Amino acid sequence: MKHQPPKRIKGFTILELMITVTIAGIITAFAIPNYTASLERAIEKDIIKQMNLIHAAQNSYFARSGNQYIPNTTTVAALNTALDLSIIANGNTYTIVRGVGGTTYQLSVSRGGATAMTINMTDDAWDPKFAGAQGNPRCIPIGNCPSLR
Repeated sequence: MKHQPPKRIKGFTILELMITVTIAGIITAFAIPNYTASLERAIEKDIIKQMNLIHAAQNSYFARSGNQYIPNTTTVAALNTALDLSIIANGNTYTIVRGVGGTTYQLSVSRGGATAMTINMTDDAWDPKFAGAQGNPRCIPIGNCPSLR
């Protein structure tokens, strides 16, 4: 009878598995903050695009209605109805406050949670190139909005 060497079991060693898990953890540690920052910028840009749309619709409404902006509005449904838009809230709170006489307005869009920000816009000309207190729209608090810096 011949002596046969024991069969070798094929598989991964514990060291190989530990190295693989460590590398995956390092990659994840870099990827998640980048993803979060990217998501915040996308949300903010979406809000600013919708504000630009509302601004243009407000100016159209102003011309059609005898030089008055829409009345105070705190719901997206009322905003969509008054300006004939199709804005989706996406967790944002839209508020329009019309000034005395109806010839001015201020639009505020707020987002709570991890991406908390408020962006204000008035009936002034659309001019996002000025960061901080002079731009239209403006970010509150200043510096919280990546694309308005």
